[in-house]
Amino acid sequence: MQRWLAMCVVLCLIGAVRGDEPPVRGDAPPKAPTSGQPTMEDLEAFAKLIDRDLKDRPEWVEMAVAIFKNRSMGSGQGWYKPASKRFDWEWIAKAFPEAADDHVIEPGEVPAFDAARFSRLDRTRDGYFSKTDLTWSKNPIMSGFGVPDAIFQLLDTDNNGRLEKTELDEWFRKTGGGFDFLTMEDMRNGLQFTPPRGSGGGRPSQRQDQRLVALRRLLNGELGSLTEGPQLGQPAPELNLPLLNRSADGASLELTDRFVKLDEFRGKKPVVLIFGSFT
Repeated sequence: MQRWLAMCVVLCLIGAVRGDEPPVRGDAPPKAPTSGQPTMEDLEAFAKLIDRDLKDRPEWVEMAVAIFKNRSMGSGQGWYKPASKRFDWEWIAKAFPEAADDHVIEPGEVPAFDAARFSRLDRTRDGYFSKTDLTWSKNPIMSGFGVPDAIFQLLDTDNNGRLEKTELDEWFRKTGGGFDFLTMEDMRNGLQFTPPRGSGGGRPSQRQDQRLVALRRLLNGELGSLTEGPQLGQPAPELNLPLLNRSADGASLELTDRFVKLDEFRGKKPVVLIFGSFT
């Protein structure tokens, strides 16, 4: 039954993106569907059927349902789910049951967590180490990370993930224009800070309907892959990727003749793979 429903999703996707009409722009009314193509109401009704009858579904179907319902892509929608992890609070509670019996670990309760380590673990800065410190999607401190992250990326000129004193000194020298102090205007200009643009929020009926565009991107592989990646605990597939180096002036990336192969690191050192959007 589930396999048949998944096939219906595929057929519905193909029917929805088969037409050649351009996407709807602005407040223009959507064009009437050509013969054999489902309407937006059909897609929403189909999404409700999937929610009711197809509980164990692959990730790409979850993404299709989110598109059918015209949801804003973000945390908790489609395949944008919290990351799976092996070393979570439950693992820590089993490793240190006496310290975590009240659902928090206080400074000094675990000898392995010295002051420096405990400070890094206590990400909410509330003086305790708890499950909240490991749950980023619900961590209140994350609400203030937008501006600090942008400033860090601006000042980390070599993009090595570390803000060094030499980088700060160079930024201060350029921003201060030779003076040993900064004004508020210098600070604004040096950080290139501008107010964030509108997020385009609002109710679904007020947003531009981009479902057909999103469905095309899903099938074209521009919105992720229809093939799920390895699950938690499974080995990562082999990678053989060209190495990019930043140019001498730091303004661009240059392709080298070297390749990075994952097998060269297996069993030798930890490797972190970070995948981001290429658009």
